[in-house]
Amino acid sequence: MIPVIYMDLIDDAQSLVEFEEIYHTYRKRMFFVANTVLQDAHEAEDAVQDAFIGIARNMSTVRRIRESEDLGNYVLRAAKNAALNRSRTAKEYASVADVDKLPNVSDDSFWETVSSKVLYDDLVHTIAQLPELYREALYHHYVLEFSVKETAETLQLKPAAVKQRLVRGKKLLLKALGQPEENSNG
Repeated sequence: MIPVIYMDLIDDAQSLVEFEEIYHTYRKRMFFVANTVLQDAHEAEDAVQDAFIGIARNMSTVRRIRESEDLGNYVLRAAKNAALNRSRTAKEYASVADVDKLPNVSDDSFWETVSSKVLYDDLVHTIAQLPELYREALYHHYVLEFSVKETAETLQLKPAAVKQRLVRGKKLLLKALGQPEENSNG
């Protein structure tokens, strides 16, 4: 049985069943991830609860994830993001200072440039090397094909923050791939 707090956030019976399965399958791993970030069991429990509240509120989006690996990544990232939201240290954002100086890149030209010059495995490896805040935004928006709004809800951010992370992430990815940046809006 899942805590009542989550049941109140879910509208239909099928979503409730799926949420309960997610809860029982991932809660211990989510706690481990949150505790790794926070180094405090009580704070980690609160972060996991925050993550589950976000998942419960977004079950219509979560139900679209078909692959179990993607679902696992999704819920573990939700736990990590909830933990990071609780810790909010300056070092999480230290690596972004010089990215603002790079020009914007449109979605179309970005994917055209990337796909025409890079093999898929190289692209995945390069994305994995990006700072996590950009990697997550790119993954949810382009790989899982979530809208900016859905990505924002998933990452517990404002849509404007997601848009900025997508712009900066695309710039960093092109820079890491050795591609010339374009000067168009993203």
